[in-house]
Amino acid sequence: MHKIEINDVKKVIIATVSGFVTVDGAKNYISDLEKTIKKINASEYAFIIDGTEQKTVGQDVVPYLKKAIDIYIETPFRKKMYIELKSAVASSQIKRVGANPLAQHMIAVESLEKALELA
Repeated sequence: MHKIEINDVKKVIIATVSGFVTVDGAKNYISDLEKTIKKINASEYAFIIDGTEQKTVGQDVVPYLKKAIDIYIETPFRKKMYIELKSAVASSQIKRVGANPLAQHMIAVESLEKALELA
C-alpha cells in the first residue's frame, strides 16, 4: 500500500509505503510518484519517503525498488530525506539494493516529525 501527499504550504511531498509490496503495487507507486512530480516544481519541494512499515519485498519487486530509488535521486528536489526502517530485514534489503546512492543523496532521519522539521 502507498500514499503520496503534496503539502503546498510547507512545500513537502511525503511518500508512504507500507506492508508487503507486490509487483503491481510497485508499478502503481512509481506511476503515482511520476505523476505527482510532474504536478510540481521539484526544486521548490522537499521529498520525504516513509517506508517504516514496509515489509521485505520479493525478488520480482527489486527492479521496481531500484527504479524508485533512481527517481528519488534523479529528481532535483530541494531536499531529500528517508525515514530509517524499523524492520532490520527490510533495512538490510534496501541497503543491498541501493544503500550507497541513498546514503550519498538523501538524509536519513529517525522520524517523520524530524523530517518535517528539516524540510
